[in-house]
Amino acid sequence: MSHRKREDWFTAAIPILKKKGLDGITIDVLCVSLERTKGSFYHHFKNQDAFLKEFIDWWYTTSTAELIEEINQAGTAAQKMQLIESYGYALDLELENAMRAWARTDARAADVINRMDETRLRFLVSIYKSFITDEQLAVSMANIDYAMSIGFIVMDPNELKNNRKTMQDYIKVLSLSFLSLAKVKSALHPDVNQVEWEQLFLR
Repeated sequence: MSHRKREDWFTAAIPILKKKGLDGITIDVLCVSLERTKGSFYHHFKNQDAFLKEFIDWWYTTSTAELIEEINQAGTAAQKMQLIESYGYALDLELENAMRAWARTDARAADVINRMDETRLRFLVSIYKSFITDEQLAVSMANIDYAMSIGFIVMDPNELKNNRKTMQDYIKVLSLSFLSLAKVKSALHPDVNQVEWEQLFLR
């Protein structure tokens, strides 16, 4: 039988991390999960520490970098925002929360989480800037949106998972409640479709 693909070891670690935390991820547990020998593990990774480092980087790439690359292929800002929402609905919130818990005790994981948050927020700001001419307003809306999303995940990922659409709508309403709706509408780019914008943010 051929060796498992490298990614198989990473995906095997996900349910373990979600259920038992970082301490649950051991070479023995991974091998049992995949029904492979330690030799198969060492074929891909020097040791457990090397595996964990690659696992973090792989998670960042698949949960952030690759998604942003795909979203950027969309045409309009509205289409990109819709893709952000759809990917948000599909995001593994338990894994996201587990990774953030890991980052609270591990500097390497914390660096990746910080890089992820910065990358996501920077991208979200760029989308809001596509709608809004007032740069500071766009930054404020993106920050409020992202901060509340992260807050929901950290507070209760299961609640957000079960009521994701409702929570996303709450985030929109709450973010606009912190700002002047009239100011936001007056700052829209001239070429922004008013109906399309209202469907995205006021539904």
